[in-house]
Amino acid sequence: MAVIRVKRNHKLGAREARAAVDKVAQKLRKELDADCRWVGSSLQFTRSGASGQIDVNDEELEVNIKLGMVLSPLKRKIEKSIEEEIDQHLTA
Repeated sequence: MAVIRVKRNHKLGAREARAAVDKVAQKLRKELDADCRWVGSSLQFTRSGASGQIDVNDEELEVNIKLGMVLSPLKRKIEKSIEEEIDQHLTA
């Protein structure tokens, strides 16, 4: 099992950062058929072969994902895609 961790500082504040993560969640639902739900300040998600969460606060966003055996070989590609997506939404 592979683990992906991505941490980013931001200047959006918690409300805007959460709105940005909501956009990511919509994409996860649509493109990856992921189940997403907010638990406090964490967006938790699951889909076949992966699960994780995105923690949001006033100054920081942290993504933690566990990949199953099938997706583990694609760890670096998935990690890069996540980094690009998060960076796009945090600066938009």
